[in-house]
Amino acid sequence: MERIVKTIRFPKKLIEEVNVVSSWKNMNFTDFVTDAYEIKNLYKGYKLELYDCIIAATAINGDLILVTKSSKHYPDKRIKLFIPEY
Repeated sequence: MERIVKTIRFPKKLIEEVNVVSSWKNMNFTDFVTDAYEIKNLYKGYKLELYDCIIAATAINGDLILVTKSSKHYPDKRIKLFIPEY
């Protein structure tokens, strides 16, 4: 019986997205949840939504750059922000 092996070519963008998601395996989700909770409590004066705190905790724990149009939603100094000019 002959064995057939095919090579599949994936688009570069798909490969990059898979690499990002696979890098999340190294994230400690206990730290992630704790950070989101701490951010929500530390910055009560900012009236942050829970989803903003989760995004912030993801950026902090993943050592990621957060691209946003509004820096007021992310007051934590541990977050690396990039604010594009439009």
